[in-house]
Amino acid sequence: MSTSTTVGLKAGESLERSDKWNLRGACRGMEAAVFYPDPAIAEDTARALAVCASCDVREACRKHALAHREFVGIWGGTTGSERRRLFRRGQSV
Repeated sequence: MSTSTTVGLKAGESLERSDKWNLRGACRGMEAAVFYPDPAIAEDTARALAVCASCDVREACRKHALAHREFVGIWGGTTGSERRRLFRRGQSV
């Protein structure tokens, strides 16, 4: 995607590096509740993770969640407990 045709981006700014990376998320338009599954229901968690598996901005999403300490829900193909582990290891961004 050309940054010159992407509304809201500064010249030379990529969509993934901007704060608008979420506009390309595979989850865009889906119910937010899908990404906040009951951890006791493995099928619900798997459904959310499957959406992330095909997402072009999965890494940017995960980095955002770590940077903002989002430890609830599915972000960037990771669960809250996975992100807490990454955060403790110093992999916050």
